[in-house]
Amino acid sequence: MSRLQRALFSLVFLSLIGFGSKGFPAPPGEKGDFQNSVKITGQVLDAETGDPLIGANVLVAGTSYGAATDLQGRYEIANLPVGTYTIRVVMMGYTTAQKSGVRIFEDHSVSLDFRLQPKIIRLGSLLVWGTRESSSLWENPAALEIISRKQIEASTAQNLGDFLKSQPGLFVYDTGGKGGGKTVSIRGSHTNQVLVLIDGVKINPAQNNLVDLSGISLDWIDHIEILKSGGSTLFGSDAIGGVINIVTRKSASSKQRATLTLGEGSFGSRELGGSLFPEWGPFRMNISYQRRMSNGNFPYVDSFGRDAIRRNNGFWDQNVFVQIA
Repeated sequence: MSRLQRALFSLVFLSLIGFGSKGFPAPPGEKGDFQNSVKITGQVLDAETGDPLIGANVLVAGTSYGAATDLQGRYEIANLPVGTYTIRVVMMGYTTAQKSGVRIFEDHSVSLDFRLQPKIIRLGSLLVWGTRESSSLWENPAALEIISRKQIEASTAQNLGDFLKSQPGLFVYDTGGKGGGKTVSIRGSHTNQVLVLIDGVKINPAQNNLVDLSGISLDWIDHIEILKSGGSTLFGSDAIGGVINIVTRKSASSKQRATLTLGEGSFGSRELGGSLFPEWGPFRMNISYQRRMSNGNFPYVDSFGRDAIRRNNGFWDQNVFVQIA
């Protein structure tokens, strides 16, 4: 083969290669074998207000091509193969919009704008409920303790605040001397985060949510239920630290019809209390009275080594509880 023939053969071969690399247009909707400068651009707006929608997803159906709108609601999808496509726009809170039969030609950009109609998203009903019905301790996920009447009678405490000092996980704060108030903390919680109930009825004041346990006599208590973990789901935000439910004695379930308590201690302390559990027709009553007093005077040695007596340190209080059921 001569040099001229070899040159002509090479030219024809290169021409055939160039034609094959260009190929033929891809069928509509199918990806071709080459990339081009085709772009789909546009803007997505709210159909009612005309405001641009940020973050709307613009998808080319049946392909992996797509884009999200920017702060002006604009989008751009580049390098699409030649074909016919369906363009779909999806955004939370709006109806889906789409345009079918969008033809893409080589080196030809297409502009498509969308206006989305707002759509109300209706969710199914969400029901959150609880119950205060009695259940087995083994079925309760929270740490629940029940203190019986027998345990209360075995104690030498004068009031509920003194009694709870001996219970694990509880800390009772004394705000003063012998006549000072007593508030309770459960497992390190603040004292105003403990909900105190009497027969399931809240007694925490709205002002500071603190309950003085020193004014609650043990005579009219049948048993005490202590929830040593957050009970907000069932009892509300006041029960973040826990719940103390005081269950009163009922005349029908109590063998005693009356109680009387007398006491005397140091610094002139004296205590008088009693309870009655009468029945009158269909009514059952729980009547309790408690009176405490102390002059608070106690001897001490002053800074000069002289014997002295602390005076003006006395207190007295009285509490009456009446329940009719």
